[in-house]
Amino acid sequence: MSSLEYSRWYRKTYPEKRKETCKKYIENNKFRRKISVLMGDIKYRCENKKCPKYKYYGGRGIKNFLTVSDLINLWNRDNANLLKNPSIDRIDNNKDYNFDNCRFIEISENRKKGALENRISKEVEDKLIEMLIQKKLDRKINQFSKIVKINTHSISDWIKRKHHITIKSYNKLKGELKWEK
Repeated sequence: MSSLEYSRWYRKTYPEKRKETCKKYIENNKFRRKISVLMGDIKYRCENKKCPKYKYYGGRGIKNFLTVSDLINLWNRDNANLLKNPSIDRIDNNKDYNFDNCRFIEISENRKKGALENRISKEVEDKLIEMLIQKKLDRKINQFSKIVKINTHSISDWIKRKHHITIKSYNKLKGELKWEK
C-alpha cells in the first residue's frame, strides 16, 4: 500500500481521531504564535528606539533576558491558559525581563498595578488639592494651568476627586505651588 492509499484509508477508518489531531495542531500553533508575538513585543519595547514605549522600557535601562523557552515555562508555571486575557508582568518594574522577575497575570490587574505605581500618596494628594481649591477660590486657576501646562479640566477633575494626581503631574505642580510646613 502506498502512502497516499494509506492516508485515504486512515481518514476513512479514523475520522474522529484525525479531527482531534488537527485540532491539537491548530491550538499548538496558536499558542506558539502568541508566545512569539509576545517575545517580539518585549524585544521591540526594550531594544527599538523607534518604539513609542521605548522611553518606558529600554530608555529606562530595562533589558530582556527571557528566551522563548522561558516564556513557555512561565506560561505553564502561572497557568496562563486559565486566564481570560493573560499579560506578562514584571514583578519589580525597575528590574529587567528575566525569569525570576516575570509572571503572567490578567491584563486588567496589570493595568491597575501600573496606575497604582504611578500615583502620589493620599496625604500629598490631599494637600495639593487643598492648594488647588485655594487657587480656584482666588480665580487664578486659568493662569496657573497655563504656567504648569496642565489643562483646567484635569485640575477640576482632581478637585472633584474624579481622577488621581499622577507622579508626572505632581512634578509639574510642586514647583509652582508653595508648600507650607
